[in-house]
Amino acid sequence: MLDKSLKIFGLDNNFSLDELEEKYKKLLKEFDTKNIEDDLKVVFLEEQVRIREAYQILLKHCHEREKVSSREPKEKTLPVKAGNKKLRNIVFAICAAFVLISLFSIISNPPKKAPPKGDNKEIVDSGEEEEKKAIQCKGTIKEGRRCKRKTTNISGYCYDHEKQEENKKEEEKKETRLELGDLQMDALEEENDYIYDEEKLLIGFKIKTKIREEGIYERKLLDNGEFISYRDGEYITGKSADKWWVEDDILYIYYNDWITYQFFLQDTLTTGTWSNKAPDSGTCQVTEYSERILFKYLGNR
Repeated sequence: MLDKSLKIFGLDNNFSLDELEEKYKKLLKEFDTKNIEDDLKVVFLEEQVRIREAYQILLKHCHEREKVSSREPKEKTLPVKAGNKKLRNIVFAICAAFVLISLFSIISNPPKKAPPKGDNKEIVDSGEEEEKKAIQCKGTIKEGRRCKRKTTNISGYCYDHEKQEENKKEEEKKETRLELGDLQMDALEEENDYIYDEEKLLIGFKIKTKIREEGIYERKLLDNGEFISYRDGEYITGKSADKWWVEDDILYIYYNDWITYQFFLQDTLTTGTWSNKAPDSGTCQVTEYSERILFKYLGNR
């Protein structure tokens, strides 16, 4: 046990009392549970228990070492001067004080054990004033009634009903797939690892087009209906569409008395075209697309 305790504190067998106290404070500070997330709090509390147990073992070893030193045969020891005897008494008094303080600390703040599986009470260090408010679990029991257990889990579900939260998300995912269709949903999952919203979501594309070899043009439709253009990475213009809508997998944007449209929801855009009917622009062939963007289909504006 002594070797294990020395290893925890990183000390050798000839450590001094000052070194022990300095290491003890440093380790407790290192494993302080203040501002620690729930998952790590139990680990830190267990580490504090190990540190306190090792401290008691090393402190006891220190006292025994001092006693052995004081009991050496008189013929083998030098006469003790009054000043040295007084200093030794002071050291003993300090050691005794630390022992009393440590024992009082352990009695006042006994280490807390991790809760058994299914218990949702959160472990909170005695020094912390913050306590999460427990709420009634959102899960349901076999009879269809709501679970009466209290929990502090962020999800709102106790340990036994966390699976119900996952099942609910899967059901929402299925409903969204039925509403949007497989193609749109696949695109959502591929790009965003599943996004659910109460409003219908559609996938648009941020595309790059080459117009008359003048440079790479990049156009993007924002959520607020603004259609912006960049040339070689530099902002050119931005206009708010008067209205935009979707028909037969084609996005139509209307502003300034002309219509621009773009194909979307395809596996690749290299065969599609982006065109506008302004007199001076003509048709622009899509050369590449960089990334998909997400926008909400809110209907006609």
